[in-house]
Amino acid sequence: MIRRLVAGLAVALMLTTGLFLWLVHPVCVPLTPEDVASAALSQPLELRTDRQWHGRIFQYRDGRWNQCKSWISRQLFF
Repeated sequence: MIRRLVAGLAVALMLTTGLFLWLVHPVCVPLTPEDVASAALSQPLELRTDRQWHGRIFQYRDGRWNQCKSWISRQLFF
């Protein structure tokens, strides 16, 4: 009986952890040249300090600017 309870709690913990990690994993989307120009109006992207837990939101990867946000943030707030 105790083993089943412990096993059930372990499975519930693993599922909860997996769901949490899925919700917060970073998703990076390349920005169009128009997006880069409009985002850089207030401050150049190189100097921006916008961050989430995984790092900078605006990242330069593979020769172009990307906006990297958590999956849940992208779903709820664009």
